[in-house]
Amino acid sequence: MVPIFIAQLIFFIAYPFWLQKIGVDTTGLPAFGQSLGWLFGYAAVGSAARTIGSHQRAFAQSALGKYLPADVAAQIMRDPEQLSLHGERRNIFCVFTDLEGFTKLSHATTPETVARLLNEYLDRLSDVVLDHGGTIDKFVGDAVVAFWGAPLSRPDDGQQAAAAALAMYEAGEKFRVDLAAEDVPPLGMTRVGLHVGDAIVGNFGGEGRIQYTALGDSMNTASRLEAANKSLKTGVLISAEAESRAGRDDLVPMGRVTLRGRAQPVDTFTPRPDLSPEQRAKIAEMVAAHASGDKNLYVTCATALGEQFSQDTSILFLIERLNVTESGESYVLS
Repeated sequence: MVPIFIAQLIFFIAYPFWLQKIGVDTTGLPAFGQSLGWLFGYAAVGSAARTIGSHQRAFAQSALGKYLPADVAAQIMRDPEQLSLHGERRNIFCVFTDLEGFTKLSHATTPETVARLLNEYLDRLSDVVLDHGGTIDKFVGDAVVAFWGAPLSRPDDGQQAAAAALAMYEAGEKFRVDLAAEDVPPLGMTRVGLHVGDAIVGNFGGEGRIQYTALGDSMNTASRLEAANKSLKTGVLISAEAESRAGRDDLVPMGRVTLRGRAQPVDTFTPRPDLSPEQRAKIAEMVAAHASGDKNLYVTCATALGEQFSQDTSILFLIERLNVTESGESYVLS
C-alpha cells in the first residue's frame, strides 16, 4: 500500500517539471494544473483504498475460514447479506463433542500448559469439521459444537457429518496418545453425538456483536447423545434419523434409549469399522429380534455374541440393557 502511494506522489510532483522540459508552459494553465492535481490525488487515494479494501477482504475471508469451509466463506464474501441479523429454519446435522478428563487436567497443571494443550486439541477437531465441509458453531471449554446444512446445504451433508463424527473421535484418541509424552494427567476419550433435525439457524445477538449459531431441539438431542456415550460405554452415538442419511455400512445398532431429560426414545447407532460385516449383521439381528419379540432368536444371538465379545464393554452392556427391557421398550438413562 505505501510504495504505491509514494510512487504516485512522486509522479505528481515531477510531472510539471517534465511538461516544462518538453516545452509545455504550465504557468498560464492554472485550471489545467489544478485539475491535474485533483486527478492524481483521486487516483492515489483510490488506489490506496482499493489496496486497503483488498487487505480487509482477505482478512475477513481468513477470519470466516476459521469457522466455515473455504467455499462457504468465499460465497459469503461475495454476498454479505447472508450474514444479516435473521434466522431461518433449516434441516441440519448437529455434532457435539466432549473431552473426558480435561477438567481434572486443568486443575493439575499450569494455565499456560492448559491453554497450549486446549488450543492444540481444538485445532485438531476444528480441522476435521472444516475438512468435512461443516460449520463450527462454538467452543464450550473443551467441547466443539458444529453442524452441516447451513449456511449452505449439500446433498452429502449426512455422509460428511457422520464421517466427521468418527474422525473427531479418532482425532481425540490420537491426541491422547500424543499427550502421553507430556507430564500431565492422562485424558479420557473424546465422546461425540450426532443427530439431524430442524433448527433455527442465523445470526443472533445485536448489531455490535453477533454469533452465527443454531438453536432448537435437534441441537439439544445431539448434546444428549454425546453425554449418553458415557453410560452406553461408546465413543460415538448417532441417532436413527442421522443414521438413515449417513450412507455408511459400518454402523451397528446400540438399542433404543430414553436420553436424560427427554421423553421421546431414540434408536442409537455407533460406527464399528473394526468389525467384520458378519459381526455387524449379527449384532443387528440380535437387536431386531429383541424389538420384534422373537425371544428364541434373541437368546441365541445374545449368547453367541456375549462369548464372542467378552472383552467389548459396549456390546456386553447392550446385551445387559436388552435383557432388562421388554420387546421394543427403551432403556432409560438416569
